[in-house]
Amino acid sequence: MDSPPNDEPYRVDVSAFVLEQAHERFGHTRSGTGTPSEYDFVGNALRSACIAFERFDDLPEAAGPAVRVAMILDRLVGAVSFTGVLVGQRTVEIADFVVDPDYWSIVDDDPDA
Repeated sequence: MDSPPNDEPYRVDVSAFVLEQAHERFGHTRSGTGTPSEYDFVGNALRSACIAFERFDDLPEAAGPAVRVAMILDRLVGAVSFTGVLVGQRTVEIADFVVDPDYWSIVDDDPDA
C-alpha cells in the first residue's frame, strides 16, 4: 500500500554555480537604464524559484523524476527557467537557470528600451 503524500515543504538549497552565474550576469548594481542587479535577481526571481521548489512534486519533470523545472516570470529579469535536482530525501538544489533572451522583445516591454 502506498503511503500518503508528505505535505511538508522540501528544503531548497542554491548551488554555488547559480550564485556565481548570477553575479557574473547581473553585477552588483542596477544600471541607470534599469538593467537588474544581482540583488534584484536573488531577491526576486531566485527567491520565487526557492518557493516554487518547496513543492518539488508539483513541478514538471525535466529529465526524470529527480529533476524538475520552475518557470518564473520576474518584473525586472523577465522569464527565467530554473532547474532543481533532488539531492536528498526531501532536499532540492537549484542547480542552474536560463534567462530567456527574447522575452522582452516578444512582450514589447523591454525595461532597457
